[in-house]
Amino acid sequence: MYSSSVKGLNSSCFSGISPSMWIIDSGASHHMSYDAKSFVSLNTTPFMLVMTADGTHMALAGIGSVSTPNLSFSDVYYIPNLTLSLAFVSQLCDYGYSVMFSSTSCCVQDPHLGRLIGISRGEYTSNKFYELLTFDGTNHKTSCTDTPQQNGVTERKHRHIIEIARSFLLSASVPSEFWGETVLTVVHVINRISSSVTSGLSPFEKLYNYIPDYSSLKVFGSTCFVLRPQVERSKLSSRYAICVFLGYGDGQKGYHCYDPGAKKFYISRHVVFLEHIPFYSLFQFSFTSSSKLIHIDPFGHNDNASSDCNF
Repeated sequence: MYSSSVKGLNSSCFSGISPSMWIIDSGASHHMSYDAKSFVSLNTTPFMLVMTADGTHMALAGIGSVSTPNLSFSDVYYIPNLTLSLAFVSQLCDYGYSVMFSSTSCCVQDPHLGRLIGISRGEYTSNKFYELLTFDGTNHKTSCTDTPQQNGVTERKHRHIIEIARSFLLSASVPSEFWGETVLTVVHVINRISSSVTSGLSPFEKLYNYIPDYSSLKVFGSTCFVLRPQVERSKLSSRYAICVFLGYGDGQKGYHCYDPGAKKFYISRHVVFLEHIPFYSLFQFSFTSSSKLIHIDPFGHNDNASSDCNF
């Protein structure tokens, strides 16, 4: 499990943020909160660690439900060491909310009630953002209003990423709700492609001074089999989940796969791929037990089997 909260930041950077304020986050794996008082119900869980963006781990103290004046969350992780409460975009969408991003704001809307739940503006010019950059030693400069040409390099790279992400989605028939995972995968691939700007080297090679492992790259949107964790298996249950491949683990040496039947993401290195079979073309957006693939056991009798993942 993953949280994009940055543990290493000085908590004074966020001292003005109310405990009732939630930060919209597309990088976390679940809703997460540090405020025990916000939970209307809270159940203890077995010991488990959640990895943060800087590679450190935080202990999960429980899972429960949170109620705010505008939103009610279920399946929220209680992590006392967090500095912010995080609302995971994918879970918001699963609840039926619409999350819309623009160049200057982000808003959450309940389409059934036609009600705007929350909105965030000016995140790049706010005092808190400036304090964050100052803490990191970054010199903050902004472009003039209505002059995107002053930020031409970023605008062109943004267009480059979006156009490739669109191609990935359309070619694999992957629903647009996975645009976040698609963009991350596109960036992962671009960083491993040689460029004339860097004398024929890839950005990865330029940064780390060695050639990336291209054998770990897989076909986006293809069908794959993920070995279920021991805690999800019994002697009579299936040992694997049929998933769609959506990218690479961020901060973890594994593949990012989604099981539409269980509506669950896996990050695992124990994956077998059928790269020639696009998942959504095969299943046509439904999960049918009549498929012959259901009867395949790609891991044989070896619970420790893994793919050719050489991360």
